[in-house]
Amino acid sequence: MKELAGKTTLITGAGRGFGHAIAERFAEAGAEPALNYRVSREGCEALAARLKQEGRRALVVQANLTDGDAIAEMVQRVLEAFGRVDILVNNAGILFHGPFAGSREQDWRSEIEVNIFGTLRVTRALLPAMIERRQGKIINLSSQLAPVGGDGMAVYSEFRGHHS
Repeated sequence: MKELAGKTTLITGAGRGFGHAIAERFAEAGAEPALNYRVSREGCEALAARLKQEGRRALVVQANLTDGDAIAEMVQRVLEAFGRVDILVNNAGILFHGPFAGSREQDWRSEIEVNIFGTLRVTRALLPAMIERRQGKIINLSSQLAPVGGDGMAVYSEFRGHHS
């Protein structure tokens, strides 16, 4: 038996990269995923189509995590489709790479809006349903670069060390 059989998941940023890999693994473990994307729809659609061919449920939901109304609508659609969410994976994140001196305030705000506030917004939108059921798990992902930093990632990560 698959360890996540019958469990429903909501995975943000599931269209590509880590989010897509996480969604694939959860699906392999038997979970029924709701796959969130902002612009990378193709990866979500491909996984959902494969699962549906296997007779399983999957939902593709577009939502920009900087938009509280879009998040509320996404969570409502997921709850209507599955009745519950057992596991929330807050994976979505963005990175503007380049010299800090050339960065714009809008770049900083975008990173903070998606990477921090997006996680908080999705969690807050879904938490009442989890509390009502007295059940649910929330997994918040962070980059390995968060504690170590790197050149051109002043807002994304805390810079430690000296780079020339």
